[in-house]
Amino acid sequence: MKAEINQRIASLLENPEIESVRVEVRTAFEVYKDAREKDVTTQRAAFDEIEQAPVEPGEEPIRFSYEPDEEDARNDEMYKAFREREKAWREKVAAEQARQPRTENGRFEFHEGIGGQRRAHR
Repeated sequence: MKAEINQRIASLLENPEIESVRVEVRTAFEVYKDAREKDVTTQRAAFDEIEQAPVEPGEEPIRFSYEPDEEDARNDEMYKAFREREKAWREKVAAEQARQPRTENGRFEFHEGIGGQRRAHR
């Protein structure tokens, strides 16, 4: 299941325009997170079923530790790449917005145009 989700994410990330797919990508990452949590639960249940040897004085008890697989590593890499692309996109949008002149309070002013039409004036 995780491999299929990763394949979906990879195909979405092939789109050069991140703004058009970012909501779908985020949703797919959430679905993957749920699948990973199921794996953690499964591994934890298997760990709990194993009979542990008594802990000797001064020794640390064996604690559960999730063992990520290849798909987890692949998903983590794609998530990092997605976050970098999304950050670059947000910076680009912010720069474009900063170039647009605004009034003192940051809003557009409207003025009556020809024929009573309202037109935005920056």
